[in-house]
Amino acid sequence: MHVPITFAALALLTAAIVLLRFCWSRLSPKAHRILITIVVAYFTFSVIAGSTHWTTAYDQLDGMLDWCLVACYAFLLMLFSLLRPRWLTSVIAIILFIPILSTMTILPLTKVFNRATSTTTVIGDRIISVKTPLEPSPIEVPGVEIDVFYQPTWSTLVRRRLQGFRFIDSQCNSSASYAVLQPDHKNVLFSCPPAPNQPSDSPRNVILPLN
Repeated sequence: MHVPITFAALALLTAAIVLLRFCWSRLSPKAHRILITIVVAYFTFSVIAGSTHWTTAYDQLDGMLDWCLVACYAFLLMLFSLLRPRWLTSVIAIILFIPILSTMTILPLTKVFNRATSTTTVIGDRIISVKTPLEPSPIEVPGVEIDVFYQPTWSTLVRRRLQGFRFIDSQCNSSASYAVLQPDHKNVLFSCPPAPNQPSDSPRNVILPLN
């Protein structure tokens, strides 16, 4: 159900941006400066946070921040469409907005509507693993996602993602999967026991370096 809701919310956002475009000339120069400053500052902050893999400790809050980033991107495209010749910049803006509808954009936005319960496990000094069930949908398959984070001592609200891996039900018993920090503290083992219909000696193991 969360995918249709996501598309509906995206449609409302698009309508709001289109309405703002038609009303932009009626706003005062001061309002223009305030809106542009807020959007540019947040967009820059989000790019820096994303490139350094820092997130919040709450999936729903991450989802809301993703929505804000999409809104900022749409706002910047709206400003671009006001440049002359407007017929050309408007077409380019629409083309650049189309990727917003792609699966890679919709997936993070669905975190706002995802009610799956995550399991957090301490696997090392300030290193935690978070296992979250994947809700079956047209763009997801049943399974789990395990993310490994560094949890700083100065805050429990934010954390840095170090690595992650997904197991799906057809591969193994994904609900029993787990992550283990290796002795060198530079790599992490993602392990998933075999499903009941699979040979008992065929666990799925993957070792990945911590970023």
